Amino acid sequence: MDIEQFLNKVKPGNVKTQLGPHLENLRTLRQRGYTLPQMQEFLKENGIETTIGGLSAYLRRNAPKTDATPKTDAAPKSDKPAPAKADKAPAPKVDKPADKKPEHATAAKTA
Repeated sequence: MDIEQFLNKVKPGNVKTQLGPHLENLRTLRQRGYTLPQMQEFLKENGIETTIGGLSAYLRRNAPKTDATPKTDAAPKSDKPAPAKADKAPAPKVDKPADKKPEHATAAKTA
């Protein structure tokens, strides 16, 4: 069989076509907290066999479009580099008593 005969005989499969009529139902299930296995069960009860991975990929590809520009109230970025942040807080100061000398220094003077 050559390519032309194959193209005329076999029509390409399309998972999107099978899941397409159920897209809004799948979105509703997802918004209400249903898991992918539960959604897979819903599809199976409607005569559609699919894998969890295939269902997940389909939902990602057909996610509602969102505005790509994030809306923030942050000030515009400056051309100046930001000051470096310290990795950890400085160690607390410990006051040492001034009148107490180390023991080894006193022993050396008496000898």
